[in-house]
Amino acid sequence: MIKVGFDQSESVGRAVERVLKQALAGQPVESVGFGLCFAGGRHDPYAVLAALQQALPGVPIIGGAAVGCMGNSGLGYSGFELTLALFPKSLGAFSVCRTNGLDKSEFDSGCRLGRRIAEEVTGEPHVLLFYDCIAEPSGPSGLHPASWLLDGLYAGLGAVPVTISGAAMLSDFGLSGSWLFDGQGVATHSAVALVLPPAVQATTSIFHGCIPISGFYEITRIEGAALYELDGRPAASVIEEFIPPELFDDDFSLMLHATIGQNQGNRFSDYKETAFVNRLVLSADRSNGSLRLFDADFHEGAVVQIMLRDTNTVLESTRSGARRAADALCDSALLNLYFDCAGRASAVSGLPMEEAGIVQEIMEKKGPFCGFYSGVEIAPFFGRSRPLDWTGVLTALSARGP
Repeated sequence: MIKVGFDQSESVGRAVERVLKQALAGQPVESVGFGLCFAGGRHDPYAVLAALQQALPGVPIIGGAAVGCMGNSGLGYSGFELTLALFPKSLGAFSVCRTNGLDKSEFDSGCRLGRRIAEEVTGEPHVLLFYDCIAEPSGPSGLHPASWLLDGLYAGLGAVPVTISGAAMLSDFGLSGSWLFDGQGVATHSAVALVLPPAVQATTSIFHGCIPISGFYEITRIEGAALYELDGRPAASVIEEFIPPELFDDDFSLMLHATIGQNQGNRFSDYKETAFVNRLVLSADRSNGSLRLFDADFHEGAVVQIMLRDTNTVLESTRSGARRAADALCDSALLNLYFDCAGRASAVSGLPMEEAGIVQEIMEKKGPFCGFYSGVEIAPFFGRSRPLDWTGVLTALSARGP
């Protein structure tokens, strides 16, 4: 059985002691195969890792910085949260694959990681992927695009069949920094993939609750994450028709309200939440009419829509999606992992309740619950895993049947 510990304390020593007590629950350290640890960004990562390594000698620790964390016993985003899930060796062999150099080339780093995963794969395993999303700690422009990392990873994998879910590590709401536990130490500009044992299977659900409020626009000019034109018009002018103009003077408010969505299915069919990939708008440049998106995967000729975050839709999406996920688990889950966009936290989104709390309440009845508030979420989507924005990704791990 996978055990989870959660604590909220300014003292690293106290927090680590408490989460270890819960996560071990009387089990010998020798029974632990690896640990997932997510730490609030106000904690010292080196102190957290040193304390865990002292208590769990030889146990690889994977995870990293989080805006906030979740566990069976609580959730929060003060920056001093800590959550730990310990996987027993009895589940079978696992592999940790890592890559660095995202600051040189996200695609090349992804290729190296994909090749390493391919060397370790037997069967069709699930892979948990985490990466350091901050390229430069100087604001929203300095991000490692997850789409470039994943494009490289799939190129490196070739025809090797895996499913992937995961998230980007992020230390705070201001996008000022991030770091990674890569199984060996603390790393930046890096990614780590945990290839789960063949005995463990995963079911992933996606929640966002964004609905389209515009017609269709064709992207007529884009360079990386900089969106310049929609239907030949300055992109900022188009989105300003749907977003209060005062938001353009505050990047943080703009990020919380403005979303560009692309329907990956039949765009003329009835609305289906799970068909949309949404991109946050980080900033607007009035001097050239451009919008800075959270990722760089849209291209010229793509057809997009302006999306609205409706409170009732968000909460209903989360509640009904979590119930469907829980109902699909015939037996108790080994572990329920929730990777939740930090922008969905009620303190910044304006939601009347924590939607992560809804997932926690429903899923903890089916097994241990663990998660964190992230920068980017990754989930299987229309044939391959993709980066998602303003999304909750629930991955339920369970024992594979005979």
